[in-house]
Amino acid sequence: MKSSNPWVAIDHLLGEEEGRFVRLGHFAYEGGDHGDTWLALDLLFARPRRAQAAAARLAAALAVHRAELVCGPLVGGALLGQLIAAELDAGFVYGEPGAADRGEVAYTIPPESRRRLAGRTVIVVDDVINAGSATRACIREIEAAGGRVVAAGTLIIRDAAALRERLGLPVEALIEVPWKTWPVRDCPLCHAGQPLGG
Repeated sequence: MKSSNPWVAIDHLLGEEEGRFVRLGHFAYEGGDHGDTWLALDLLFARPRRAQAAAARLAAALAVHRAELVCGPLVGGALLGQLIAAELDAGFVYGEPGAADRGEVAYTIPPESRRRLAGRTVIVVDDVINAGSATRACIREIEAAGGRVVAAGTLIIRDAAALRERLGLPVEALIEVPWKTWPVRDCPLCHAGQPLGG
């Protein structure tokens, strides 16, 4: 589902009508780029029934991939991943943010969980995917542990086609809402002197 109005599209998905999940301004993303939109999905997870309903919709789209495990990067992806794993009757692992490796975002899966990955099929999920840096980091970690990622999923994505091409995997998303992002050197908001954070 595509929409040019992020408030309407996202609030409709999450069952709100106040535009409370979307902030517009100047923001720095985990992968290093800057952009004009921030999605505050921590508010969704504060309402577990709404979060469960959104997770159930995404799990229905992911079921076709028949994964044995679901992996989500902390924090939002892990919260969503647990809900999706329950819906799919699959196992669950999570990725923790780690030290950047050669400029790439890094996530590590705790050793006890990492041992469970060898030979298993895995879906990686995140609450929101912008450039996919956390998703890609989790995929690298899963593959290094001998697991095989069969798909990625998210509630909200900025550019599904670009991520599918970059990952070479199916990507399931409930909603696609394009927002603007730039490398820091090209950020017009920085050039205009707009402070980060809103």
